[in-house]
This record gives sequence, structure tokens and C-alpha cells, in this order.
Amino acid sequence: MQTIQGQILNLKQPNEVISYLKQLERKVITADPKRLKIFIDQEQAYLLMDEGLKPVYPIRKVFLIKLLKWFNISYDSISHLSDEIITAICNENLSNINHKEINVTIENGEALTLNSPNYTRISDLDIIEIADKIGISKISRDDYFLRIFTKKKLEVAPLVNDVCGFGFNIVNSETGFSPVKLEHFILRYWCTNGATAPISIQNEVYFHYKSSKENILKLAIGSLNNADSSRQLFIRKLKESADQESIKYFPDIIFRVNSILSQSYNNSFFNGFDKRSSKYNLFNHITDKAKKFDLLKRYKLEQLAGNIILN
Repeated sequence: MQTIQGQILNLKQPNEVISYLKQLERKVITADPKRLKIFIDQEQAYLLMDEGLKPVYPIRKVFLIKLLKWFNISYDSISHLSDEIITAICNENLSNINHKEINVTIENGEALTLNSPNYTRISDLDIIEIADKIGISKISRDDYFLRIFTKKKLEVAPLVNDVCGFGFNIVNSETGFSPVKLEHFILRYWCTNGATAPISIQNEVYFHYKSSKENILKLAIGSLNNADSSRQLFIRKLKESADQESIKYFPDIIFRVNSILSQSYNNSFFNGFDKRSSKYNLFNHITDKAKKFDLLKRYKLEQLAGNIILN
């Protein structure tokens, strides 16, 4: 089965991303999920929408993953199945969605995502507008999520000769793969490894469900009030991690990495890592390995690394 991959923007200037987003042609179609159908023609997957004229749209990979995710089915778990079986699973999912209507987003003539009627749409341009008030350095974006790196707010060396720059990450997903979230972003200069850490003890996330766009954005920006104290906590914890053992995080850390990555790669993720070394070295190992993965998996690994330091 072939699906379409949308454009990937990795660490681009804000103006480039804004121009790209503004030229996208989007429409949202409200439809009965039981009248939608996935089919394959010459290996390409399509979405058929029963609207009289029966429009047909090529499917993005993100649409397929979102449809599987609706019923907690992992995309990696179906890689061994035939196209016929995958198609049958997708159509069974559509017929069992517990809503009379859902919203299907079509982007540049391709099926991008599907969302429940309770979903609150917050565009990436909305988030960029807010982040611009803080100061944007770079932006990464793909079909799954948007990640904004703000300009540096602080520079400090938690350990001797290991200078780190501290800014913020602001995250959003128009396709349903991430809530709106503001976090610290920590960049270690000498190796360019990055990590994130919660801004508040509550580790608030702001989901796109059953709340107004205005309320979600207000709460997210309000979390910056806790930024200074939580940043200082992370710096202290990072310094302490050099004298703490990493062994106590195994095998739990393997399980947590497994939940982010496909099983086929996990067998080698910790190759060469000495479990008897420090928690700081474990943090370094995860953030270094994270650079090899796609935008969303890298972000989740960098979140995991930051949480290890704090716990």
C-alpha cells in the first residue's frame, strides 16, 4: 500500500514556514464515517467519500496512522499484513467510529486527517503568531506536528565545560498527534544534543478537545509564569545527575523507548551504553540517538531524556 508523505520542514526560518502554510489549500468536510471507504488502485490508497459526486482523495500516511490510532492500533504492528487486510481493518474502523459525523481535512487535494466533532482546531499559524511575541529562532514541521524553537533566554554551564542554551519549545498538531504544549528547550552547544523539560510541576498539556481555542491558548501562555523556577530546578538536577547511577532506570527505560520507536530499531538503541555509568551519560545517550529520527520521534525521545533528569 502506498500513501503520500507531506512536506517536511526541519529547522527552517519562520518566514519560510509561514509562507508555506499560507499557500496550502485546505477544506474540512463533515461526513458520516460509515459512508467513507478506503480502497487501493494501482497500490495507491484512496479515500472515497459518498457525497453524490463521490469525490476521491489520495491518502496521506498521516491519515492512515490517525485512523488506526483511533482504535489504538499501531502502524508498526500492521507492516507484515497484506494490502487487502490493511484496507479491511481501515474500513472496519470507519464503520465503528462512534460519531454520526466526523470532520475530514483535505489538504492540496489529499486526505490529511480525520477528527471528532469535539476536536478544537488550532492552526499552526495561530501558534506561530503567539510564539513570535516570545521570539522565534527556528521551526520544524511535518504532517504530524509543529515544533517551534524560541530564541535563547539564558545561557549556563550546569557542568564544567558543558555550556547549555535555554529557550522554549512550543508544540502543536493540526492532525491530532500532540496537544498544545510549552516546554523548556535545552541545547548543549558542544554536541548539539537537545532535550525538553516541563515548565510547571503539573506538566500541563492543553488538548484540542472540549475547550475553546481562546481558552487553550490562554492557559498555555499562562504556564510561562512558572518558567524561571522550573528552569533553575532542571539546571540543579542536571548537575546532580553526573553523580547518580543510570542502572536504576533499566529495564523501565527500554520499555519507554520501545513505546516511542518501532521494535525493529529498539534492539540496538542502547548498544555501546554502559549501564553502570551516570544518569547524565544516559541523558546524553538518548539525546544523541534522538537526532537520527523523524521530527515527532525525536521530540518524544528528547522529552523522555528531560524527564529522566527530573526524576
